[in-house]
Amino acid sequence: MDYKDIFLTPLYLFFIYLIAYLLRNKICGPDKAGIIRKYFIPALTVKIIGAIALGLIYQFYYEGGDTFAYFGWSSAIYHTFIESPLTGLKVIFEDYDSALIDLMKLTKSICYFDASGIFVVKVSALFSLFTFHTYLPVAIFFSIFSFTGLWVLFKTVVKIYPGLHKQLAIAIFFLPSVFFWGSGLLKDSLTLGALGWLIYSFYNFFFDRRQLILSVIILFLSSYILFIIKSYILLSILPALIIWLFLGYKDKIRSKLLRIVSTPVILTMAFFLIVYGTKNLAAETGRFSYEKVIYTAGYQAYHLKKQSMGVASYYAIGEISDMSSIISNTPKAVFIALFRPFLWEVRNPVMLLSALECTYFLLLTISIIWKLGFLKFFQIINKEPYVIAALLFTLIFSVGIGLTSGNFGTLVRYKIPMLPFFLSSLFIIRSYFSPQRH
Repeated sequence: MDYKDIFLTPLYLFFIYLIAYLLRNKICGPDKAGIIRKYFIPALTVKIIGAIALGLIYQFYYEGGDTFAYFGWSSAIYHTFIESPLTGLKVIFEDYDSALIDLMKLTKSICYFDASGIFVVKVSALFSLFTFHTYLPVAIFFSIFSFTGLWVLFKTVVKIYPGLHKQLAIAIFFLPSVFFWGSGLLKDSLTLGALGWLIYSFYNFFFDRRQLILSVIILFLSSYILFIIKSYILLSILPALIIWLFLGYKDKIRSKLLRIVSTPVILTMAFFLIVYGTKNLAAETGRFSYEKVIYTAGYQAYHLKKQSMGVASYYAIGEISDMSSIISNTPKAVFIALFRPFLWEVRNPVMLLSALECTYFLLLTISIIWKLGFLKFFQIINKEPYVIAALLFTLIFSVGIGLTSGNFGTLVRYKIPMLPFFLSSLFIIRSYFSPQRH
């Protein structure tokens, strides 16, 4: 960051808020009681604060990091565009291998980014065209994209549970680690935004049955972003969407007997579709076969253990050598992903945010199960297709990141896509013994 950030950031913020206020009513849509409109500006504001805070912490606390690496490499594309717009656009829109070669030619240095990193560099360069290649405005544009995805996710879930708008706003917008790690010039901002748009377009197409062509386009683009940057998010959400779709249409069967009989059939079909789809996607990418998952988990756990000897942020998950060891370590991985680090495991201010959230998640989960009992808890879940889908995504995602992260520093960032879904599910379940029902 330099002097341009000091002068240009306030100017961009002025126009961003001006546009936000002018378009707020149109974006919020029919909202006579102002149920969701009142969250629009506060939610946008915390995302912008998160982007600025992340940049400042990376510069003055970490003294560097991947956010500045993405921005630095995008400089080559930006200056190329200034000299030759066609050449600059070519680098932005060409495939990974060609972009990597061009970047190394332009900078005369070796670039170690994979396809997901190059994609972030390209997006940073694209935003740089409208911000004079200034870090904070570029980071704010990343946060705005993330906000748009979370906003349409919020509108979608509030449509299902209008009486829980306050709780859903907290779960989706105001979790500290989500608006911090999901707001800056990082992969997480793009994946979080894309995930929100994916849920929104999926619900529009299959349940609301409106804006079908636009929904298909958004569904494709958001899936593409997730596939390019973090394929495991897409792999984790697909089974949940399949289950949600089946359960949503199961309720429209008029015959009670047929509904009861169809449930195991639907779940069995969904299971085989999940396995078939996952294996085919794994075959396409070459990165997510079961053998690769085992290798990745074992490799990362071993090397992180070596690197983290004496470092309190390391956590032990157990030996990962085959599929049976993955299954046996699944409960531990889920618990770690959802409820750790504990407060006594905190070693820096950034980790404190996650520890406080994890403590709240643990206490909230225990209190809900204590009040409802295990049987009632699962009976309520069974009544709510969205909750089933959200918790399934949370479970699958928790297993993946819990097994492979190896330390709380990376875990804090990796888990933010699932947190809004997990917390919103807890709030929905809790509403069954709350005076304010959905």
